[in-house]
Amino acid sequence: MFLGTPRGYKGVDDLAAAVARLGRRDVILALVGADPDGEAARRLRSTCAGLRVVGRIPFDDVPQYLEAADVVVVPQRDTTDTRGQVPAKLFDAMALGRPLVSTRVSMIPEVIEGCGLLAPPGDVPALAHAIERLLDHPEEAAALGRRARGAGRRAL
Repeated sequence: MFLGTPRGYKGVDDLAAAVARLGRRDVILALVGADPDGEAARRLRSTCAGLRVVGRIPFDDVPQYLEAADVVVVPQRDTTDTRGQVPAKLFDAMALGRPLVSTRVSMIPEVIEGCGLLAPPGDVPALAHAIERLLDHPEEAAALGRRARGAGRRAL
């Protein structure tokens, strides 16, 4: 799952390519917060057949979407827009005990240390591998989620 608007620096194109690379029919990429009829959604659908786009949702509904996700992915690219920034969605996912996959950008590695898996920014094969690892090892994903919940509570 990706929560937010699909701006280029957020790496959603990399995420769609990573999910497509998995080639698994049992994996759905939920993009929550994007315009289902927008240009980005059309472009991402052409890359990832398993894409489901949910439009903007009320802020109060965010927890239910995050809780429904097997893995929350924050695939930031290394740009001037992302350096020095830590997306709030990381803390939301951590507080809800969701396992995370993110990229090594800004302070994200320090924030999710021991709570998720990391990939180099822009490295689609590494991103796909991290996602698949958590999907194929639910015990590991659950343990990371538990650690994330404890760390997320301390951070909030």
